[in-house]
Amino acid sequence: MLHLGVDAPDVDVYVNGDSAVTELAFQAGTDYVSFPPGATSIAITATGTPIEDAVLNVDGLELEGGKRYSAVAYDYLANISALALEDDDSGIEAGNIRYQVAHTAPDVGEVDIWVIDGEPAPLLTDLEFGETDTVDAPAGAVTLGIDVNDDEVPDLSFSVPDLGDGVLVNVFAVNEAGGSPVFLLAHLPDGNTARLDPNCGNGAIDAGEVCDGDELGGETCETQGFNSGELGCAASCAAFDTSACSSGVAYCTEASFIIPDNDTAGIDIPVNVPDAGTITDVNVTLDISHSFLNDLDIELTHNGTTVLIADEFQDQGAGVCAGVDLVATVDDEAAEPLLGACFEDNVPAVEGSFTPAGMLSDFDGQDINGEWTLFVADLAFFDSGQVNEFCVELEVE
Repeated sequence: MLHLGVDAPDVDVYVNGDSAVTELAFQAGTDYVSFPPGATSIAITATGTPIEDAVLNVDGLELEGGKRYSAVAYDYLANISALALEDDDSGIEAGNIRYQVAHTAPDVGEVDIWVIDGEPAPLLTDLEFGETDTVDAPAGAVTLGIDVNDDEVPDLSFSVPDLGDGVLVNVFAVNEAGGSPVFLLAHLPDGNTARLDPNCGNGAIDAGEVCDGDELGGETCETQGFNSGELGCAASCAAFDTSACSSGVAYCTEASFIIPDNDTAGIDIPVNVPDAGTITDVNVTLDISHSFLNDLDIELTHNGTTVLIADEFQDQGAGVCAGVDLVATVDDEAAEPLLGACFEDNVPAVEGSFTPAGMLSDFDGQDINGEWTLFVADLAFFDSGQVNEFCVELEVE
């Protein structure tokens, strides 16, 4: 017996009116229990409640003598359902294992199961929620993948250990309440269960993955065909996230510039762009050393248009940023604002890709040719710094 009721409490199980299992928790299973053959009824209650208050009743199961079965409760409590699986391990050839795979993840649609060691190949296809299929495969450790959108590319991968030779193992696709994470649960012949979480997120590139977190396998925006930017890994680990990559050309300063302390006149830092073309996107990269970032006012000007980059910095939006140094890309399409990007305990205190206070899209439609000027002013005493590098990244049509 196996409890896969996603949001259900611990349960008690009655067979033919008699108590058979008590306090069975989500993801827990039992060893085989002997019952007489014939018509059989199963009732499932929340632990400690009487059989009259059963949340699931299954009547009329015909159990044949000498056979083994698995009874599985699955789905959310409001739709709790049961599977009655015959665990037939006859005829398994030496060196093979029999997987009986059941789709019991209520928040996931039709799935395909793949073997993704070496050349990926489908193992089972078109498995709908509530359906079960069986396949014999070579025994031993294997990496299985689940394709949830029928594009023949596994979206999740799982490292399955060696579960034995010549045995049948029930494997269930399950999800936690709310839909995530999706995981596999193996119900072993001895009644124990083994949860297998997705490989994605372990920081290592496993079979079926091209990246994992910060581990990109040496790939960069440039190797992916872009000119610059910061490559990321998609949440599935099956693809790169190129949203912070740029196809534009970067024009940069070639020297550092001291920022005058407590001087509203600040400093103008020019970058000359000799090329021509109509602007479709502008990003700015900044490397600034400064001992109190909230002192700074930063603006970008080109052809009479001025865009405010930042005139204050907050420590995670909660107060003035007393942090040190900034290494950032300023991009209208970034996910977070530069205003609240400061982590005072880090150096640099501001690091990553952020949206400006103004809109860099104000430059769209202009010609890139000519001088681009970064204005930086320090508006308070005592703390000082310098601009180590300023780049304007330009995409044109």
